Amino acid sequence: MPGTMSVGGLVSGLKTDEIIAKIMEYARRPQDKLKAEKAEAQAKLAIWQDLNTRVLALKLKADAIADAADFQTAKVTSSDESVLTASAYGSATPGSYYLKVTSRAQSHQVASQSGTYTSLNDVVGVGNVNITLADGTSFTVTLDSNNNTLAGLRDAINKANKGIKASIVNVGTTDSPNYRMLLTSADTGLVRRMTSVDTSGLTGGTAPVFDLENPVQAASDAVVEIGEGAGKITIARSSNTISDIIPGVNVNIVSADATKTIRINVASDTSKVKAAIESFVSQYNELVDVIDAQFKYDAKTGTSGALMGDYQLQSVQQDLQSAVSRVVEGLNSQFSALSSIGITLDSSGHLKIDNERLAEALNGNLESVARLFSAGLDSNSAYVSFFTSTADTKSSGRAGWIVEITQNARRAQVTAGSELTGTLDADEVLTINGKYIRLSAGMNIDDVVAEINRYSSDTNVMALKTDATGTGTGNYLTLRSVRYGSAYSFTVVSNRSFAAGVTTGVGNQIVTPADPDGESGLGQGMVGLDVAGKINGETAIGKGQILSLDSAKNAANGLSLSISPNAPLGSVKVVYTKGIGAALRDMLNGMTSSTGIITTAQNGINDRIRELDDAIADWDNRLAEQEARLYEKFNAMESRLAELQRQGNYLLAQFAAMNKSRSS
Repeated sequence: MPGTMSVGGLVSGLKTDEIIAKIMEYARRPQDKLKAEKAEAQAKLAIWQDLNTRVLALKLKADAIADAADFQTAKVTSSDESVLTASAYGSATPGSYYLKVTSRAQSHQVASQSGTYTSLNDVVGVGNVNITLADGTSFTVTLDSNNNTLAGLRDAINKANKGIKASIVNVGTTDSPNYRMLLTSADTGLVRRMTSVDTSGLTGGTAPVFDLENPVQAASDAVVEIGEGAGKITIARSSNTISDIIPGVNVNIVSADATKTIRINVASDTSKVKAAIESFVSQYNELVDVIDAQFKYDAKTGTSGALMGDYQLQSVQQDLQSAVSRVVEGLNSQFSALSSIGITLDSSGHLKIDNERLAEALNGNLESVARLFSAGLDSNSAYVSFFTSTADTKSSGRAGWIVEITQNARRAQVTAGSELTGTLDADEVLTINGKYIRLSAGMNIDDVVAEINRYSSDTNVMALKTDATGTGTGNYLTLRSVRYGSAYSFTVVSNRSFAAGVTTGVGNQIVTPADPDGESGLGQGMVGLDVAGKINGETAIGKGQILSLDSAKNAANGLSLSISPNAPLGSVKVVYTKGIGAALRDMLNGMTSSTGIITTAQNGINDRIRELDDAIADWDNRLAEQEARLYEKFNAMESRLAELQRQGNYLLAQFAAMNKSRSS
């Protein structure tokens, strides 16, 4: 097309621009082929990217059925939701449970004296106000001339944000106000009640006085009873939401009514499991449709999918079909394949569900269905159970693997140097892992153990009473880590010197499981230990109660087992199975990993596109140079023709002059 480089053909009469354009059209054919190849590569890349997205979507669906816990969904109901409600979390065990709620957890609330303040700006004084809670925590707010009013004290307490909320209410009338300050524990339970509100440090005003003996609302714990008579169990918690009464069930206390027995019913919720399986099947079939579309040829139009004949896509297709049609080695043959629960492959490679057979399997053999989809373990010892596995862990087959236990896990422990045979003769404070635990005079060993255990979630230490060696029965205080393993230890020290019979016996020197002697020199202790042993012939790594194998060459690589601390030392046989969902999830992870087949395919196409871009750019330069040369030559030709034309015209003029001269 004519541009800045243009030859009009005025001399030659040729359509020079059109001639050059035609020449360049033929010259661009190799580049056009490269551009067509790039467009084809981009189309293939788009398909692989779509496949990658769909494979990841299928992996998410496989994840939802690859863990046995996913099959332990439960439906929880309460016979009287005006007293308590309940919901499932984690692994709830089906059954019926009967409870009574005798108390609901409440916050502590106290009020200042009445008839003292008629304005929010009444002066309460300057100085310190100290508030102490039952858990031993305390805080101080300081008032000065800028905030020495009733409203200023309220704002100072709230600004401190230490678990006490202050508010002011008018218990009088608009014309004759009577203001009182309310202090309310932000958290429910006895442990967060106020034990002291000391305003004696205020001077220069009328300090508020809080009557803790006659609270507006008494602090209370939620108290739940399980069972009847002498054998009933009473459980007290500071919160109205309790998660450790029934395994896997959250109980929320709404009200207290000791006359009502509430039934909590926990049943397996197979509808959620069925929905997860149906969603998995649907996602699988969508992926199959996308792959199949690439292998179809339309004879009428002569067109096919962009990846027609692609060996990598064929490999993906075959792997998917193999994964869902395999028999899970090591399982009971009755539930070792998808077909055994009514899921089959039809002639087009799609999964098809027989809803009646699936429902029958879920309702009658939920555990077997869970094993069909998830990774799991059969062990000939109740002390060895499955914890987790990785994509590298292979199925053991029916022959199984041998697990050798050479050392059990142990919790760190300290036993006091003297026993508490009577009661504490004075208040005592134990500091356990930095947490202050206040013990009151008059407490016996059972009271001390109960008070320490109220803070186990903070200290990660539990208390019990034992003999002097930390075992058996007796009145010695023993502290024990709540977790197993060498990584868990603790420190404990008392603010009192030990005295046999009337103190905890801990003494005023810091003791640890590794150094338990303490002030008395008689303390006993032992450090935590990790489980030790072998899995499938190779030494495994112990961490607490978990024994894990990290050996790339071993089929059991990535397997982690939970070993009970009471397990007999010796050999145990385990059979590890990897169900359809778990195996497919691992396979799809591999496909989309940095070295997986789908990633490799995309990387190969991207590399080719970059090569084509370089080649196309090189052709741009070459074609531009060729076009410039053509214009240069045609311009030279026109110039030469113009010169010849001028010469011809000159000669013609000369001839004409000569002829005229002769004729005259």
